Amino acid sequence: AWGLPEGQRRPDRAKRFLPENSFQISSVAVSPDGKLLAACGDERSVKLLDAATGSLVRLLEGHEDAVGAVTFSPDGKIALAGASFPTKDDTETEEGLHLFAVEGAAAPRVLAAPAHQLRAVAFTPDGKRIAFTSNRTGDYDLWLMNADGTGLRNLTRHKAQDNFAAWSPDGKKIAFISNRAGGHDVYIMPVD
Repeated sequence: AWGLPEGQRRPDRAKRFLPENSFQISSVAVSPDGKLLAACGDERSVKLLDAATGSLVRLLEGHEDAVGAVTFSPDGKIALAGASFPTKDDTETEEGLHLFAVEGAAAPRVLAAPAHQLRAVAFTPDGKRIAFTSNRTGDYDLWLMNADGTGLRNLTRHKAQDNFAAWSPDGKKIAFISNRAGGHDVYIMPVD
């Protein structure tokens, strides 16, 4: 996947992954070491793929609904947004941000149960905080919490749709897309 020559990145030179997929992919992420890709969507699973060959390495299953976003944390774990999982007694499902280990069969760790759709998730470069997009208050806003799930707070509180967060390298600012001015524009704000 990373072998495309500089200056020759044309669609006909790109390597296609998941050509037989029967689901709509909503998000893709690259592992910190560049060896794995994670893809998720309406198929209710996350596929971990070898970045060099495209072969399936692991399938993270058990989701009750579509998985809206996926990202790798700096330490190599996978954070999932917008995924539903059965509760321990199988009577209902929980929606929220779930953390899976790349290796092993441990159950996902629930970090936040926002009770509404999640669209995006992003770790700070040091892995200590997580930003995510949720409509838990009725509008899509950016939310922030510590990586252990504590300290949940709303960052944007705006009637527009604020989505797709990306951290600055020092973790002090966050960029996001919003339709506050009518179009989809990029905004940057400090995070204290």
